[in-house]
Amino acid sequence: MLNCKCACGTNTTIVPIPSCPQCKISLCLAVAAGNNASLPSRPEFRCAPTADTALDALCFDRESRKDELLVSTFLIVLLGLVVSATFKPCLTSMWNKLRGQRIHSAYSRFLDSD
Repeated sequence: MLNCKCACGTNTTIVPIPSCPQCKISLCLAVAAGNNASLPSRPEFRCAPTADTALDALCFDRESRKDELLVSTFLIVLLGLVVSATFKPCLTSMWNKLRGQRIHSAYSRFLDSD
């Protein structure tokens, strides 16, 4: 879903749009004025650009496949790290016991051959 972020100083609002070329300063001025029925009403967004406050329009895509893939990958890696940290002490002790049995059995075969 494409959106246009209109920022006037510290006052911002987000407007859904069908395509990025529509995200222009004129769109933000129309939202601020509230005089266009086809645009969503944003009464909290007021803007009168001056020399001190600039009006900016930024197009961005929310909920894209790339974002979903990035977040899913991060969560899977994080879950793997948490699981491995949780079970590491148990697996380490099991590994040491198993390794100790192998070493002991190898030495006992060597010593028993006399």
